Amino acid sequence: MAGLLPGSAFNGANIPRQQLLFAYPQYSQVTINNIAAGEQTYHALQAKATRRFQAGLAMQASYTWAKTLERVTLLNAQDARLGDLRTTRGEQRLSADDIPHTISVVGSYELPFGKGRRFLSATNGFGDAVFGGWNVSVQYIRRGGQPIEFPNAAPEVARSAKLTSEQRDERARAAGRSEFNPFFDKWFDTSIFPTRAQAPFTLRNFPTRFPDVRSPVLTSTELSAYKNFTLRERLKLQLRADAQNFFDQPYLYRIISGGANVQDSRFGQLDPAQRNQPRVVVLVMKLLF
Repeated sequence: MAGLLPGSAFNGANIPRQQLLFAYPQYSQVTINNIAAGEQTYHALQAKATRRFQAGLAMQASYTWAKTLERVTLLNAQDARLGDLRTTRGEQRLSADDIPHTISVVGSYELPFGKGRRFLSATNGFGDAVFGGWNVSVQYIRRGGQPIEFPNAAPEVARSAKLTSEQRDERARAAGRSEFNPFFDKWFDTSIFPTRAQAPFTLRNFPTRFPDVRSPVLTSTELSAYKNFTLRERLKLQLRADAQNFFDQPYLYRIISGGANVQDSRFGQLDPAQRNQPRVVVLVMKLLF
């Protein structure tokens, strides 16, 4: 290519051998975009049970068991089939949004207190104003964790890096803490990995995402209670209290920056930043007309 590429770094008599090994050595960089070579599959079992409104109670529960796989990235750049890019087979792995189990329960209940109700039906006007006519609703969701990125080195021991909650607590107690703490403790077993990353210019033969190590589950409960006061025939006053994430359960869904690097001191740790909304209680008073 000497003398054939004026103005480029490859016009001289000598160029790096590495450049000559590329598929298109006359270019310093080749970027390929929007090739229809990837795929994603989603399979799920969905079930739902409903209790229709009766005796002041209505409820619905749903469950989803699912798996999402994808082939959208290459394990190594050399895996691209330049002769026909559409036949390139990417690495098959779990999608980053793969959620194996999701449980959701929604319900509402008219409390049986006050005039015309099962309890305190003979109460006076003041008692009915305080205890009668309340409605309570709840929404509960429990969702499985998401797959975590695989470290930048192959494991040295042929076993899973997954740890149970009991194993994490046991390791934390061995380090002088009462239970697992994401600020200090490892989320998965880092002892099976080397302390040095894969050597440069080496083909990768291990996955980019764990098949079995996932982030913590998401659990959230929302509660709501309200009562209507009739001021006139067409005018009502409503008092309402809403509590989001009532039990203040934090959600940590990914490892910390550097947590997939075997040479980083934070290797294997979760990002301790809470990713869901903390408990929020809202009190509302409004007129309905």
